[in-house]
Amino acid sequence: MRLAVHTQVLDNLQQMSGGDFTEMVSGVALLDMIGVDGVVYRYGPDPTEDDTKNLELLRGVVKSHLNVEIGFGEKTHNKVMQIKPDQVTIVPGKNARRDHGVNVTDNSDELAGIISSLQAGGIDVSIMVAADISEIKEARNIQADYVTINASPFSHAKTAEDALMNLEEIETVALGASHLGLRVLIAKGVNHRTIGPLAAIESIEEAILDYALYGRALFLGLERAFAEVRDAIRWQGVSD
Repeated sequence: MRLAVHTQVLDNLQQMSGGDFTEMVSGVALLDMIGVDGVVYRYGPDPTEDDTKNLELLRGVVKSHLNVEIGFGEKTHNKVMQIKPDQVTIVPGKNARRDHGVNVTDNSDELAGIISSLQAGGIDVSIMVAADISEIKEARNIQADYVTINASPFSHAKTAEDALMNLEEIETVALGASHLGLRVLIAKGVNHRTIGPLAAIESIEEAILDYALYGRALFLGLERAFAEVRDAIRWQGVSD
């Protein structure tokens, strides 16, 4: 299983500290140095001209794989196309619930147009979805390359019973997506404790780490915190 890392925490810290984007870029360069398989960056929701220049700068720094998230309904895909990241993931927009996914079924026509435009520019496209097979089928119908399953219900489950139920839903949906020809990623709340059972699902190619990784890094350092997640996968017996 590949491991990518989201940069939202780095972005937030850079803004809170009053620093400039070069500090963010230094943090992203460190991610590449410690061996991440990809970097995920949220573009928007209301990007300025400087934000677009910053994304161009990031594109030049990331040596692994750059996955740029854009919010559905934010009309930013044309700007992102000019930067040519390796992948674009369409996520819920700024006014949508973040613990689910994009409503593919109700917005299939608009999504299909965005996907077609990005793919024409040589960019792979994923849609963040809930663990719902009907959403997976519609993502396939509109020719997405990937689906990114929102793992929040599993990652933040309050009981072992709820965690198991949500894990089984993720496994079923991931297998269904793979059978339909979609590639599968997992995101939201993935950490060194939750990665094991997710890594055991062969249909999931990549997990995206976020806040929990940086929380561990406060105590262990970033390189060791990342290695901890990688080791958890190895203990599960699943590794590229």
